[in-house]
Amino acid sequence: MSKGFRPTQVLFAPTYECNLRCLPCPQKQGATRLRIKTARLFLGQYHRLGIKEIGFTGGEPFLYTGFLSALSRQAARYNFRFDRLMTNGAWFKTEKELNVKLREVLAAGFTGTFCISVDDYHKAPLSKIALFIEKAVELTGWTQCVSFAYIGDINKIRKLAILLKGKIVGNGRLVVSPREGFVGLSAQITKIDLCPVGKAGKLADPWGKKWFKEDYCQGPGQVLYVSPDGAVKPCCGFAADLPAMSIGNIYHDSASTIIKRATKDPLLGIIYKQGLLKLRDVFQKNRPEERLAPTLDRCFLCWYLQVKGVRKFL
Repeated sequence: MSKGFRPTQVLFAPTYECNLRCLPCPQKQGATRLRIKTARLFLGQYHRLGIKEIGFTGGEPFLYTGFLSALSRQAARYNFRFDRLMTNGAWFKTEKELNVKLREVLAAGFTGTFCISVDDYHKAPLSKIALFIEKAVELTGWTQCVSFAYIGDINKIRKLAILLKGKIVGNGRLVVSPREGFVGLSAQITKIDLCPVGKAGKLADPWGKKWFKEDYCQGPGQVLYVSPDGAVKPCCGFAADLPAMSIGNIYHDSASTIIKRATKDPLLGIIYKQGLLKLRDVFQKNRPEERLAPTLDRCFLCWYLQVKGVRKFL
């Protein structure tokens, strides 16, 4: 049994805006943006509660560089640890724009990694991604400033490796040797399961023959995910987009109120203390006519149980 919901990171999605339209992405498109002043106040409140890590996701975060710079500057003053900034690596129109915005974010104090989504679902040109990588390495001087995430197969990352004159070591790292004007690259590669929800509902069959091993949602969970409309969710998994997962909103709730609400939520109590498989058992006890086939996809099971109304049984 886990100790429950104990968030260790604030993860901001500053905007729904994105230059791509990727089928597996659960995010809605739109011009909604988090207000910088409110987000900074929120970050200060959580700093006082002891949370010391920050990350950014989207939409495409680089389309709202002012937010990234303002929050990075404040987080650096608080000595936060910077985690990943999720990006498609192809958001810029010109090399000048890439150079200016990357320099701005790094000058503000961001010291995390740029995690680039590279697969057949993300239609970003590899030439632009390669340029982003080369510029990021140049400006940081750090061989591990970039990482990759992919859905499906790794073929597009293999093509990127060739373009960068590098190679993939096993399936876990893209390595480029140092050369004149380039310190080299050693980028971690992570595979992400395709969660068949929303627009991606018909792309995969989530049901199988084995259940996942319970981990009390320590992977995508234990974060405070702040969406562009200010809603706060207790995880960054695919089920986080469900309205029922909201534990507050930074525009009208204090940090302490949000944490208290999360710790008292019966659904979150089961997920983080007893596990998703216990939530499955609650559902099947009350809906014996609907026997669930096994699945290895935690996020899908969480989404499915909530869509099927598991909350009314708690």
